Amino acid sequence: MTNLHSGNTNGTNGFNGFRPQAPLNDPAAPAAQDKHVNHDTIRPIRSIQQLDGRWVVTDRVARGFAPTPATRVETARAPQQRHTPPVIRRTVGERPAAVGTSGQPGTALALVRFLETSGTSQDLVAQAGQHLFDQSTTPRQSKRWLRRIIGASGLLTLGESLHGNQAVTKEVRDQAHLPAQMLSISTLLDFFGSQGLFRFVFQSTPMGGVVATAFSLFLLQVANRSGSGMVNRLKSNGTAVVSMLIFAGISTFQSLTTGVGIFLFNGQPRVVNHRAAELVAVDFERRRQRLATWRDPANNALLLADLQACETNVKQLKEVGVNNPAYQQLSVETYGLWQDRRVAPSNQPRWVLQNWPRERWPICDRAAANKADLERKIANESQQLETLEKGLQEAPSAAAFLRTSQPQVFEEHFRSRADGTVEMKDSLKAFGAAWSFFWSPPAESRSDLTLSLLMMWISIGTSGGAFLLLLHYSLKDETKMSFSELCGQHRGELLTELQRQLPDEMAEHFRELEAREHRDQRPQKDGVKLSEIDKLNPEFQTLAHLIQNGDSQVRRLAREQYFERLVDLFIQRSSVTGEIDYAYLANKVKRYWADLSVADQARVTPHGFSGSGRRP
Repeated sequence: MTNLHSGNTNGTNGFNGFRPQAPLNDPAAPAAQDKHVNHDTIRPIRSIQQLDGRWVVTDRVARGFAPTPATRVETARAPQQRHTPPVIRRTVGERPAAVGTSGQPGTALALVRFLETSGTSQDLVAQAGQHLFDQSTTPRQSKRWLRRIIGASGLLTLGESLHGNQAVTKEVRDQAHLPAQMLSISTLLDFFGSQGLFRFVFQSTPMGGVVATAFSLFLLQVANRSGSGMVNRLKSNGTAVVSMLIFAGISTFQSLTTGVGIFLFNGQPRVVNHRAAELVAVDFERRRQRLATWRDPANNALLLADLQACETNVKQLKEVGVNNPAYQQLSVETYGLWQDRRVAPSNQPRWVLQNWPRERWPICDRAAANKADLERKIANESQQLETLEKGLQEAPSAAAFLRTSQPQVFEEHFRSRADGTVEMKDSLKAFGAAWSFFWSPPAESRSDLTLSLLMMWISIGTSGGAFLLLLHYSLKDETKMSFSELCGQHRGELLTELQRQLPDEMAEHFRELEAREHRDQRPQKDGVKLSEIDKLNPEFQTLAHLIQNGDSQVRRLAREQYFERLVDLFIQRSSVTGEIDYAYLANKVKRYWADLSVADQARVTPHGFSGSGRRP
């Protein structure tokens, strides 16, 4: 195929906004009338194509023209067949009736006029004017690569992902922008807001920052895709409800974690320090409980019994006197044998020097020794607790104090990094610590959470707004219609019928123009002739150039092929995008969708139901 986009010297190449020289609604043209086309009248139409490296003029057959004198045809082989999209198999709907052929609503030429005047079709107009006669038409792909990459990556939600591609009206496309933008804003806000939390949670893992970002990206994509998936609410699609639940769950989770994540961007040391302070407090509380246990007489029954027994024996010894036979036995039980009480040269009791078991000691000595031990433990524990509490107050942080006071506990829960910062070892415990700190912060840290709480409520608001907008958009009839394959088939059938009518309508249109020119006796315009086309520079061999600079025969043939190319291009694009902006087409599909909806309602309404639903 010849390159049609190289340099141009007369301004015709790179043509945009092309209009045929004789517009369809030319006031000079005769009034539109529905006329019967004589399909038995056949006229060969000149066509130009490139064969074996040279331009030749061939004939092809079109119906509806009056016979003209025979014209010499230069041809070397059969003409190239014009490309048309495949006809969609008719399964439902009715065949559109043929109507007028002068650009009236519902005709093929009216579709051409709409495409010429529609702002969204200007790329098709330009492409139709940049193809040589009888060359196959292929729409050019848009070069908006960045938008396509972003849409495929799931980082943003594009409006076109919120509707189907079967039968799409302009209103559906326009109304998709707001929920798509709200969904993108919501998920991006959650993505950036949760980064601080996930980086904190995964900081102890290898490549923690990469893992945190990957996990956030995963949640971002799931949220975007589940939000898009909840829009298709046709009964045949069972994933819409599941997508809605997934989107609601992820949005709720990320909205709640956004506040924590925002705080952790600069508050990680406070969470670590708070966790270390909790561990220190546990140790302090354990020491206080131990002291309380030691001081409680109920927890020292043996000591209490020995003290009471000693006191009772001493009282009895005073009462019985030394002359009583029981005095000696009671004295030994209370104080021990006389010779064991003071052993030279230290004058200490034998049970102490020989380290007798406490149960063999005399009652009063045993009670005194146990009492002294208990008081000594209490004094030591109290002194240690007081020292630790003072050390905690003087330490730079609870984590630093824990590292020096309880190194084993510190190593169990934390690790020190090369830059001197402290991090938690267990990711799950790190998440729990951050969550607990955010929802139950110490009094001195509550003012630091103002921005985090504000961002959390903004995230909740945007997520809720996106959810409601998506739900409202998904319940619209036109949104459901865009996903209906039956509506897509009906659209294809209507376009195929218009395309089939196009040659007859063009024949009628040009016959009316010729009759008008003949009646007005307009002189034939000179210009490029069929025999001169192969002498032109290939840069100028476009339909746009030939329509503007050809003679009457060339201009007519170029306009005819331009009409065909333009309709071909629209059908090809519509088969991909489902566009039905053409009013006649849109109204036909909407009525077809309404009939489908009524039929569906009739099927699900039980016989004998007295409500408003129609019976089958």
